[in-house]
Amino acid sequence: MLTILEKPQGTVVLVESPALTTENADKFGANLIKVVCNRSSRVVVLDLQNVGLIGECGLNVLVREHGRLGKTGGTLRLCGVNGQVQEKLATTQVDRLIEIYPDESAALAADFIKEAP
Repeated sequence: MLTILEKPQGTVVLVESPALTTENADKFGANLIKVVCNRSSRVVVLDLQNVGLIGECGLNVLVREHGRLGKTGGTLRLCGVNGQVQEKLATTQVDRLIEIYPDESAALAADFIKEAP
């Protein structure tokens, strides 16, 4: 369900499931908690390029882990968001809470762009 890649700028989590719904949100959440708690960097990028559908339970996991990371000085970023997932994030205003980038490279580079003079 998740492929984890440790990179110098952050931890990238590729979600391989085509949907994050009631049926798999608990498992997704449990796996994401492990990543968040064991990460080696401040930034966790969740790549949703394979996800075509997200339900309320999936959104709840994103918001919860965003908060968990924030409490420890970390940040959750999303990338590869499209279609129904983008629409759902906008409709629920989760896109105002969690930063969204077009791809993994942009999400990982965001700190460096913000710090540039």
